[in-house]
Amino acid sequence: GSGLGVVLTPTVGTAVMYRIGCQAPFALGVKLDSSNILNTSNNPRFFPWVCPKTGSISEINIGVGTAQASTNLLIGIYEDNNGLVGTQIATASISVAATGYYSTTTISGTNSLTANEQYWFGHVADTSRSTLQLYQLKDDQVLCTMPTTSLSQEPPYALYSSDTNSLPTSPTIAGATGSGRLYCGIKIS
Repeated sequence: GSGLGVVLTPTVGTAVMYRIGCQAPFALGVKLDSSNILNTSNNPRFFPWVCPKTGSISEINIGVGTAQASTNLLIGIYEDNNGLVGTQIATASISVAATGYYSTTTISGTNSLTANEQYWFGHVADTSRSTLQLYQLKDDQVLCTMPTTSLSQEPPYALYSSDTNSLPTSPTIAGATGSGRLYCGIKIS
């Protein structure tokens, strides 16, 4: 392990899947809540994660609970900017037109990550949401570590920008949201 409390899945050959959506210090486990699936938004969502090892992302995985025809989930990896979402360094796209677990090995951009550095995972559908629902981490395992403007606000699990159905290269954060954290994983080689 990395010493950061990173949750690892079993090794398959030489590849290890890091479940970054549920890694410490931002979450407490890997329990999938497939009955409480994430209703995606038309605005990008961003959550922090700490890179478990130096290398490049070779694969990104997500789970689709309710599909949406002719739709892709846009994924962005962002640098950290003093605890907030910084500049996009890598992008990917995964079709969400069918239910199940899906991955992509086509990752564009710099995609050079450093161990023990904080990054941000951004995601949004490329068309207006109608039926799309993604698997999320069980709510009681996500820690409320996101900045917020009010203690009366719903516990924030992700930040969002006001962009619509696209991932900006340098997002302007519009606020925090209590919507669940995406259940996703990456492989780093």
